[in-house]
Amino acid sequence: MKNLFFFALALMLSFSLSAQVASTSAVTIDDESNSNIIDVYQFSYFDLNSTVDVLDESDDNIVSVFQSGDTHVSSVYINDASDENLVIVTQDDFGFGGGNLSSVSADNSSDGNYVNVFQAFSDNTSSVVLDHDADNNEVIIYQDDLAVAFVGGNESEVLIDDSNGNYVEVDQQEDFNSSTVEITDGSDDNEVIVVQAPAWYTGSDGTDNASTVAISDESSDNFVYVFQDGWSQISEVTIDDDSSDNYVDVLQTDSYLTLGGNDSSVTIENESSNNEVIITQDFLGLSTVVISNESNLNVVNVTQE
Repeated sequence: MKNLFFFALALMLSFSLSAQVASTSAVTIDDESNSNIIDVYQFSYFDLNSTVDVLDESDDNIVSVFQSGDTHVSSVYINDASDENLVIVTQDDFGFGGGNLSSVSADNSSDGNYVNVFQAFSDNTSSVVLDHDADNNEVIIYQDDLAVAFVGGNESEVLIDDSNGNYVEVDQQEDFNSSTVEITDGSDDNEVIVVQAPAWYTGSDGTDNASTVAISDESSDNFVYVFQDGWSQISEVTIDDDSSDNYVDVLQTDSYLTLGGNDSSVTIENESSNNEVIITQDFLGLSTVVISNESNLNVVNVTQE
């Protein structure tokens, strides 16, 4: 009888835990629904899933997603001329190791939206897509392992496709981070800021971060600034396919250990003209610049100290 009691108790606990393994929240704002406030709060030691859709000319909504625990997934989708929405995504697992995933998309003439993504600790992934005339949006991605030095390992991906006048800022703290920004398909007048550097209070040296910026397919008048602080950093910039009048500024420094060894490469090709590229490196930097295939009137300035 006693064994039967413990068996039943274990079975109840098993069902209870399995029910908590994946908490899911789904919110949809649709069909010209305006000025709504959505606040999603999820806390669990198990998996969390949140989906928010803002659709069909739904404007001026406020969406806040907060997830705390371990292994979260947040998806925010703004579509069909839904404008001026405010989206804030916070993923903080209070030291359980990170590994969270955030995805934000603005599509089909969805303009003037503000998106802020914060991911704490390590091994997180953030993906932002601005597509099909999604113009004048502001996107801020902040990935910080909160003073757990020498961890990092976060990944950020930003795609701007056929969309103009957007502002994107990616800030990654500590080491082993990866940032990819792609501006393509006639996307003009965008501003992209990428910062990969350790916070001063962590004692980390900022090593092995990688930044990739690609401007292609007649994308012009874009401004790109990449700042990397540490050693053994990699920055790659490509301007391709008749992309003109872009300004790219890459600064690689090592203010902590003064080891240097940073690598910067810039490629301008296939009739991409009137671009300006500035590369500044200190402490044993390696810089490679290639201009090819009828790319004319470009200005490249390399400073190594």
